[in-house]
Amino acid sequence: MTEHRVYCELTDLLKLRFQGQKLSLRFDMHKLEKSAGGHLSRLRGRGLEFSEHRIYQAGDDIRALDWKVTARRSRPFTKIFHEEIERPIILIIDQGASMFFGSQFRFKSTQAADTAALLLWSALRQNDRVGGFVLGEAATPFLKPVRQQKQAIKLLDHLVENNQALNVNVPESPAAQLPLALRQAKRIARPGTLCFILSDFHRFNEDTRASLLDLNRHLQTVAIQIYDPLEKGLPAGRFAITNGSDRFQLDLTGSTARPVNQSLTNHIEAIPSQLAKTGTPCIPLSTADDPYEVLSQLAQGDRSTHR
Repeated sequence: MTEHRVYCELTDLLKLRFQGQKLSLRFDMHKLEKSAGGHLSRLRGRGLEFSEHRIYQAGDDIRALDWKVTARRSRPFTKIFHEEIERPIILIIDQGASMFFGSQFRFKSTQAADTAALLLWSALRQNDRVGGFVLGEAATPFLKPVRQQKQAIKLLDHLVENNQALNVNVPESPAAQLPLALRQAKRIARPGTLCFILSDFHRFNEDTRASLLDLNRHLQTVAIQIYDPLEKGLPAGRFAITNGSDRFQLDLTGSTARPVNQSLTNHIEAIPSQLAKTGTPCIPLSTADDPYEVLSQLAQGDRSTHR
């Protein structure tokens, strides 16, 4: 990963294709459940599609009986389902004002873009359909999941457009933006869809919680919480800070720093628990992390050494 990046370019995201194709999205569900702190019920797997009917056999799940066929043929018939080979992937990528921050390595907005590109290229490599939506200043449509590289590049174009529109004067995104995207995902998603949400969840609220609960009744969501190390703890010292119009002096000497840093840490670490209660496992991802390495460690069989 390139260091010290404020903005991303389309060429950056295209170059991640080769690394993304080595990444598996077949995550170890036990690892994801563990990351959720024990708050999750069983995670949804891939969707099931109908294959055929057969005569009922001892041990078959009675819930799979097809009563219409049974009545027509006067013998009990059960439905046989096979796991879908493909799994539609939806990417919801936050490029709002709160993501325009980074202290050492790259901005949160750029880390989210890189991670989304890795997921996108991995999904296409695995023959999955990919679509999504970018939350940001530029008005971009929600792209339905399809198995086309042309649309994948269109989603990356939307991502770069919103990423490069960010600056210190961009106003905070409306709190309703993420819930609206989640509701739209529910409308277009088919059973078995896996929805990744890449955000700092800075404005996680009751509307977001309710929308996630509703969405998880139909598909599986996975949150990737993007944060900067400075958001978990500030260095000791005296600092001049500004909100863009006013200047303040922040004194973090002596005993002052401890409660401030504890409050910051508590806020960042509370988000995975809040998400888990909606059925959404959370993968914390710092701007100092290599997203490929983090995602590889969650894959079935841990393919992180196969680079």
